[in-house]
Amino acid sequence: EFGGARRNARPGDVAKWRKEHAGRTSPWKRGDLEEMVAEATAPPFLENLRYGVYDGKWEELPDFSSLKPAKTGTLDDGRISLDPAKDRKGGFGMVFDAAFSIPETGDYVFSLTSDDGSALIVDGETLIGNDGIHPAKTVNMKETLEAGLHTLQVQYFEGGGQRSLALSVKGPGKF
Repeated sequence: EFGGARRNARPGDVAKWRKEHAGRTSPWKRGDLEEMVAEATAPPFLENLRYGVYDGKWEELPDFSSLKPAKTGTLDDGRISLDPAKDRKGGFGMVFDAAFSIPETGDYVFSLTSDDGSALIVDGETLIGNDGIHPAKTVNMKETLEAGLHTLQVQYFEGGGQRSLALSVKGPGKF
């Protein structure tokens, strides 16, 4: 139990699974179901996830620290989401700030996908720069991290057209 807490699978989890596996014709195995439930009920990776939504039109990431957010809030499920900006048409930016715990020292691979520009900052250091106007593009970076608590910031801007943002991390052990 990463983080020491679990939650129950929610109706939304079950609805998602039904949709994803609607065409399944092979029988379910216990391990398949246990893996799905474990993933859905695992505590969130990101703790104290806060966001800010910024109005503007950019071709590269702005200096968000010099701008005032039009909207702020928290994402209690610990998942980065563009939903807080779903009412925005055209250009906007978002900044996500959170903490995360690493269970053991080792190499961790961060993957950041965005359409348009984005950046990943861990402990104040930019690990991934995926800037500019472009279709969905993934950039990976391996970083050695010490066990313990770390800070994370994801910056993102949408210049128009499609919008997407995803962050994943893989590391040693069950992480």
